[in-house]
This record gives sequence, C-alpha cells and structure tokens, in this order.
Amino acid sequence: MRRGGSSCSQTGMKPNLAPNSRRRRRPSVEIISSRHPHAAGALKVEDLAIQQLTPHQNNPRLHPKQQIDKLARAINDFGFLIPVVIDDQNIVLAGHARIEAAKQLALPSVPCVRASHLNETQKRAFTILDNRVAEEATWDFQLLAKEVEFLHNEGIDLTTTGFEIAEIEMIFDAATPPASNPEDDRIPDPTPHCIVTKPNDLWILDEHRLFCGDARRQDSFAALLSGNAAQLIFVDPPYNVKIRGHVSGKGRIKHREFAQASGEKTSAQFTKFLEGSLGLLAEHSADGFTSFVRIGGILTRC
Repeated sequence: MRRGGSSCSQTGMKPNLAPNSRRRRRPSVEIISSRHPHAAGALKVEDLAIQQLTPHQNNPRLHPKQQIDKLARAINDFGFLIPVVIDDQNIVLAGHARIEAAKQLALPSVPCVRASHLNETQKRAFTILDNRVAEEATWDFQLLAKEVEFLHNEGIDLTTTGFEIAEIEMIFDAATPPASNPEDDRIPDPTPHCIVTKPNDLWILDEHRLFCGDARRQDSFAALLSGNAAQLIFVDPPYNVKIRGHVSGKGRIKHREFAQASGEKTSAQFTKFLEGSLGLLAEHSADGFTSFVRIGGILTRC
C-alpha cells in the first residue's frame, strides 16, 4: 500500500493522487510485487500454542458468540483448515475468531503462517482488508440450492454449512423462479363495506393461528399463542413517516396511513413505541429464537 491516498493494487482501485503529488518524493512504503518470495506462495505453516499469540490491539472486527460457536463446530467437524496469520512478534493479523473458537474447544495450539514481509503500515492495512473483502462476495442461489440439496440427500446436518434452517428455506425460495402468471398472485378487490375480520378475532387455520389485534398488548399474545412460545418472528413495524409521499408511488394501489407511527411521533415516542411492541415479541418467544425485523426497507436478522 502506498501513502497519500493510493490503495492496494489487488483491489483494482485507482490511486487518488493530489495535483502536486508528482513532485513529491516517492514514499518508502512499497506495494508487494509478484517477485516477493512470499507472494509466490512460499509461506510455512507453524503449529503454535494459543498462549504464544497476541491479538492485534487495533483489530476493528467484532465477533459475536453465534459466529464463534459456528466456527468451533466447523473446526470440530472438519479440522483447523485455515491457518492464522501472524507477524514476527506473534501478533495476530487475521484469524481472531478462529482462535476464540479454538479456545472454546480447548485446543492447545493452532496452525499459523508468518507474514514476515509486511511492515507495520501494511499489517494494519491487511487486518482491515482481510475482513472487508469477504463482504464483497455474493451468492449464486441456484447453485447454492443445488449444493444444499446434495448435502441433504447425503444425510448431512445442513446447519454444518453455517446456515440456520430458516435461512436454508430462504435459499430455496430465492432459487425458485417467480410465478409465470402474475394474475395468480393478484388479490381480488373486496366487496365494498364488507368487513370480515374485526379486532380480537382469532382464525384457526389447521395448525396455524391468525389474530387481529394490537401487538402492544399482552392479551393479544395470550390469545394468539395460547401459552406457547414463538420460534421465529418476522415483523414489519411502521417507520414513523407518512405513507403519502414516501411509500405510495404512481401505481393504482394507494396504501392507507398507519394507525400509529405515521410521522406524528417524536424520536423518543417512536423509540418507546418500538420498545413496547418488540419487547413483547421477545417476551413471548422461546430461548434462541430467530427474528427478522424489517425497517425502512432493510431486513435485519436478530
């Protein structure tokens, strides 16, 4: 990496040079070229005790327990296949989460590769790059669904892939082509002034229950769940913005304003509104439940 606004050539980014940068002395930090012995793949794997390794104090990446648990399971099932990257002082540059997973499994040591050729600036840049580049990848859901289906037919526990069961269902949904006839999904116009469902109505649909009520009231959950706890939540709360001018476009269908949180609440009031409804959802859910909360067009998995 070169100072002065330029970036690693591996990323394909064009250096952002200042107008007078051509008159400046060439910086001492150089881009690692393909002639470097380590760039040609001459890295040696060392087996080091975990106690000998020091986490990078400036590592900005956070690793939740759920990720550590998945990595621990992967290491237990497949082995420690991806070495930790360290420098000459045994400071970890990449692999912090894998080390935590190894500690969870009580492993005495982990495989490491030593990046002796990097200077201090390059180490810090690589620590960020190693975490960032993985975020650029996307999925081919049709190929992914085929791979998951193959594993399923082989009798493999599909959660060993790192996906939860609910996420695997979404993978197959994403790989399924949409219906060819849009008329099949068209909702018929209701009979004017004919109200079928009223507040506090409970519909029993075989094993499913559908309740019309206020999600901020305890008795709504009591009527819906009848003492059971939810395993999965998918909720799309209002955004505290008006529908008109924000959601409804120029199409034939115009949405009504939300009954509440349609732009009339202050930030504090809206926060309390969400805390009340989402808090009740969590209260009536089983331990380890999965929730998908969609706010402002962004779907967040909690």
